[in-house]
Amino acid sequence: MQPDGTSTGPYEAWQVIGLVLTLLVPVYWAASRRYVATAVLGTTAGLTIAAFIDWSNDSTGQFMVGVVLVMMGASPRPSSRPT
Repeated sequence: MQPDGTSTGPYEAWQVIGLVLTLLVPVYWAASRRYVATAVLGTTAGLTIAAFIDWSNDSTGQFMVGVVLVMMGASPRPSSRPT
């Protein structure tokens, strides 16, 4: 809660921008060398591990729901193109 009564999320804009820039370099590097699976799995694993470490001090254990949702959100979706 801010002094003026407004509320904000848990992360600042600079943190989100930093995450995007940090992920952009290794994903581009891996994908440009045709290591697409490595780029996708590395991103998913990295975000999931970071969420687990950051949120694991929750005494209720509810943080695992968030960690699973992060993992699902970062995972690739199956293609719906007809074969």
